Amino acid sequence: MKKIAINGTMLNEKPNGIGIYGINVINGLENYFSKREGFLISVFSPSSFGLSESLNIVPAPKILKSSRFKLIAALYRFYWNQISFFKFYKKFDLVFCFTAQGNFFLKNQVMVVHDLLALKMKGLTKFQRFYFKNFLPFLLRKTKAVITISEATRKDIIQQLKIRENKVHVVPCGYNKELYYPESIKSSLIKEKYGYENYFLAVGPSFPHKNFERLILAYSELEKSRQDENPLLIIGGFKAYINTLKKYVEKINPNLNVVFLGYIPLEDLPVFYRNAIALVFPSFFEGFGLPPLEAMASGCPVICSGTSSMPEVCGDAAYYFDPYNHTEIVVGMKKILDDSEFRQSLISKGLLQAERFSWESTCSQIGDILITCID
Repeated sequence: MKKIAINGTMLNEKPNGIGIYGINVINGLENYFSKREGFLISVFSPSSFGLSESLNIVPAPKILKSSRFKLIAALYRFYWNQISFFKFYKKFDLVFCFTAQGNFFLKNQVMVVHDLLALKMKGLTKFQRFYFKNFLPFLLRKTKAVITISEATRKDIIQQLKIRENKVHVVPCGYNKELYYPESIKSSLIKEKYGYENYFLAVGPSFPHKNFERLILAYSELEKSRQDENPLLIIGGFKAYINTLKKYVEKINPNLNVVFLGYIPLEDLPVFYRNAIALVFPSFFEGFGLPPLEAMASGCPVICSGTSSMPEVCGDAAYYFDPYNHTEIVVGMKKILDDSEFRQSLISKGLLQAERFSWESTCSQIGDILITCID
């Protein structure tokens, strides 16, 4: 019996992009290995939210939850991964980490690196930057394999961290086809439950690299009548950056029709996508970018920056802009409002583009890699 440990210490009850990735990959790997004899999966996690009931979940300390304990959780997670978790690791044939937080003493591990944001953008903690610059290259050289989620990030890992090309594998993300399927979406929910319609949508203001200031500036340059008719709804994100954005709104125009909705239930998100005029995704840099994929799969047109991995995800199914030029964002928003034929073409292209991705394919590819790495 080959035993595989999955490091799920990043999981919590309010998953962001990496959390959603982790939940879907863990569940998918459980399905993948359940069809093959001789494998046993154990997941070490402080939360069982979203995970399959058939999984063997080993409870980890609650203090690891970043949604509650922030920096303390990150520091304790570092300690846990190196010291406390090590006694468990030795009982397994392979350890899979779906983030870049591995163990320095192990060789029998596979790690996922979503991006090198800490090295590319300012605004993150010094600890993250120090870790990615000084610890991560050492870790990745010891691992059996490195998985990343886009060709853009693969190039960064090879060039900036000096990791061998044949060691780094690209496995794109997927989306939940049962959740993000247009025909199953209850279109009236947003109007009935939240009271909004005819809105632009933006998702995930976590850190400054998401570039929401320029999005808000662009929105402020729409005609007043269009702002009145078409609010800008902002979903999710981290409190510190959201507070920064609220102050920015107060600074440029306190009367802007910008609404911060915070965290919403995952089952409501497809309906927000489906009923939006468009998703506007202004990020400077993304390892992959789940919101554009989820939007396309939901039948929502996408206006996004044309940098890093976004063209890989959206192909010809998005209106691209320079994220450093807010005027281009304004042009995109107006084009969506004024040209219904163009908007519909993006919807049609987006649905086709989204079909290229699935969690089943993601997990199948990861499973194949894990099997080749087991001694």
